Amino acid sequence: MQDLKDAEKIALFVDVENFIGYSYELRLPVDLAPVIKKLTETGRVLFRRSFGDLNQSLGATQQYNRLNHVRQMLQRNLVQHEDVPYDGKYKNSSDIRLAVEALSIAFSHPDITTFAIVSSDRDYIPLFAKLRELGKSVTGVSGNPTTVRDRYITACDAIFYVEDLYKAESGSLIDVPKAGDTAKPIPESYLREQYLELLVRAVTSLSEQGRKTIGAVLVPRLRQMQSDFDVSRAGFSSFKEFVAFGEKSGLVSTSWQGFDILVTLAASVTAEPALRSSSEPTKIVSTEDYRRFVEGKLRVPMPSLDSRRRVYTTTVEALNDDEDTSISLNDLSHDVTDKLLSQDITITQPTVFKLLYSLYRAGCFIVEAGPRTYDPLILGVSPKTETWDEKFIENTLYLMSHEMKRTPFVPKTLSCLFYENEEGANSIAKKLEVLGIEPSNGQ
Repeated sequence: MQDLKDAEKIALFVDVENFIGYSYELRLPVDLAPVIKKLTETGRVLFRRSFGDLNQSLGATQQYNRLNHVRQMLQRNLVQHEDVPYDGKYKNSSDIRLAVEALSIAFSHPDITTFAIVSSDRDYIPLFAKLRELGKSVTGVSGNPTTVRDRYITACDAIFYVEDLYKAESGSLIDVPKAGDTAKPIPESYLREQYLELLVRAVTSLSEQGRKTIGAVLVPRLRQMQSDFDVSRAGFSSFKEFVAFGEKSGLVSTSWQGFDILVTLAASVTAEPALRSSSEPTKIVSTEDYRRFVEGKLRVPMPSLDSRRRVYTTTVEALNDDEDTSISLNDLSHDVTDKLLSQDITITQPTVFKLLYSLYRAGCFIVEAGPRTYDPLILGVSPKTETWDEKFIENTLYLMSHEMKRTPFVPKTLSCLFYENEEGANSIAKKLEVLGIEPSNGQ
């Protein structure tokens, strides 16, 4: 058993209004027991505080008769609650009280190592930043991934979702109406694409630092890079199963080193120098061979023709909706991803960004220099948006022509990659001729 002196010491703070709100929206019980149970897996929860106006928050969700149930729940979980009534119709100071109490404990009890905040409110991000400056670890507790934005996730050292803690047999303290829409969970396919891109970045980063890319090193790095990284959310039973999926996708290779698994970038990701130095041309004639190369360069899965078209349409809509005169390419990619998710279209933000970046390089946007080299400010779009996909294909072929100089370019096979049939072979052949590449018949 872990020595109590060595156990992580945790302070728990609950924005009870926010907690009741997202629990109601997600049809979850208003019960902190699963949250506390999860926290005790890593340490001892020494402080337990909650703040908010129970009457107001329960009334807002038509649950006036549940006040005693919620009070009993707080008492049962040893949570000390401070009721903070509304001064007016729309605002109280419960978030300020929570922040003041958290900072007070941070200074008066330096042995507290972790602060767990139950809320999805972005207003707490400055508190998270200050606690981290003081050397504390911050754990965010939200309803599910749809209730938080990327800035919130980035501000936490770790984050978990209450929705993930419940099983089908869990009973609810609150009777939630059956009718009405609820937030949709992020599909596993979306998370798998996102996690694969994260895995490639982590392996690349560790390799550049000269560190072994074994599981014991990779998992903490992945959680450091994305605080809500959890392979079970993407449908994997273990990290081993996840990296096996990455190997099957052609992005990484795995082998055993002692009792741990070693993960390296696949040949398709790192093979370009070998192709250039080889004395014989490499015969790549399959669509999947081309796909693996492109995905290795982009570091994201190759978007389908339908996905690309949806991104183009949604990009124009996002730019029309934006009231600002300019928007960075990175922010635009987040807006487009959010709009797609609201339509149940699962294309990851890194994939959207790489696609938009290709359009930027192809001259499809009116831009000016941004804060970072790879993040220009978008001022507008070229009038011929219907040509965007052709521009994307041309830019990708240009990249391939410079990196795969000894590789034959087969129009029919490349047409299957970009157009998902052979009907675009003539168009591909013309693009290759413009680039000065002699089309091959693949024989």
